[in-house]
Amino acid sequence: MSRRPRDGQRRPVTSSLTAPVAPRDLAVAARRSRRPPGRPERGAATLELVVLFPVVLLITFGVIEGALWYHARNVALAAAEEGVRAATSNGATVADGVAEARSFAQEAGADGVLSAVAVSASGGDTEVTITVEGSSQSLFPGWSGHLVSQSASGPVERFTGPD
Repeated sequence: MSRRPRDGQRRPVTSSLTAPVAPRDLAVAARRSRRPPGRPERGAATLELVVLFPVVLLITFGVIEGALWYHARNVALAAAEEGVRAATSNGATVADGVAEARSFAQEAGADGVLSAVAVSASGGDTEVTITVEGSSQSLFPGWSGHLVSQSASGPVERFTGPD
C-alpha cells in the first residue's frame, strides 16, 4: 500500500501505463478537451444548418430550373427542325412545316415542358426558316418560366434543269 504524500512533499513519479486512472477522470478530461474554456459552442451545428439549408435548397432548385429550361429549349429546337424537314421536302409548303412543328411541339412538350407554343415561318422558293417560341416549366409558383425561342432553317428541295 502506498502512502499519501504530505503537504509540500512530491508524489513519486510513475509511468502512465502503470498508474491507475479512474473512468470518471477520463470523462472529465474528454469533456474539457472538446470545449475550450470561455468559449462555449453549444448549438453551433444547428445554427450552421439554419443558415446553410436555405442556400443549399436555393441552389438545388436553381439547378433543376436550369435543367427544365434546357430541356424546353431542346424540345423547341427539335420541333423547329421537324418543321423545316416537312417544309423543305419536294412538293411541300411552308404551311406544312408550320403544322408539323406545332404538332411536334405539342406532342413532345405535352407534359408541360413547353407551354404557350407559337410557331412562325419565313422563307421563299430557296430557303425556309421556322421559329418555335414558348415558355419552359417553372418550379416557383406564380412564375411562368423562362422564354424559349429556337429557329431552324434549310434549303428547299427542288429540281433544277441543266444550265
